[in-house]
Amino acid sequence: MLYSLLSFKNIIKNKEISNIMLFSVASSISLLGTAIYNFAIGLYVLRITGSGLSFAVTLSVSVLSTILVNPFAGVLADRLDKKLLAIITDMLNGILFIGLYVVTCRSTLNLSMIYVSTFLLNVFTTVYGISIEAVKANLVSDEKLISMNSIIKVIESTAAILGPSIGGIVFVSLDVKFFIFINGLSFALSAVLQLFIDFSFNCKESNKVKAEINFIADIVEGITFLKTEKKIINMFKILLY
Repeated sequence: MLYSLLSFKNIIKNKEISNIMLFSVASSISLLGTAIYNFAIGLYVLRITGSGLSFAVTLSVSVLSTILVNPFAGVLADRLDKKLLAIITDMLNGILFIGLYVVTCRSTLNLSMIYVSTFLLNVFTTVYGISIEAVKANLVSDEKLISMNSIIKVIESTAAILGPSIGGIVFVSLDVKFFIFINGLSFALSAVLQLFIDFSFNCKESNKVKAEINFIADIVEGITFLKTEKKIINMFKILLY
């Protein structure tokens, strides 16, 4: 009886450790891959056009896509299965890059392709990021939640710092088409890794209740709430000015 209890505890512990490891690797691939691509493709645009404006537009597309999709991403993360959402967004990024590689093998990688791929990449990554942020408490026990939060912040900070550095190295060292193909495989690998993560490890019963999706109503409700919060509005005014 005692041996059975100890075995059960080990299984639970191993599953939690497995969740942390798989989650860390998958998130690192997704977030770092996005950061590297955003910077490397910007340098590529600068080289083929010689225009600082085109370089700036490429970087702006990545930022604007994130801002535009954030309200919708939040609604999706609240209403849909978060594991499915994370896997789908990573798989879509993989399909996007492998498809882009196939297209560029037959024609030249032009600005239109770059702008569209950059926009879609950051849309999918934003949805992915919000999904994993919403589900992180379900991946580990309450005692390990602080550690999980720390891991997420380390991964995000590392991607933000190392992304441009590695992007510069990639731009100099690799052919852009080959990099696009490798990035597509990396996102596909991230999606596969998430299949083995137990997103319900510490899932509370109350979290399993799914509400009916109503995007417009939810977004309007969010905007209405922001209007009533004067402190938030004042903060945005300070940031804008």
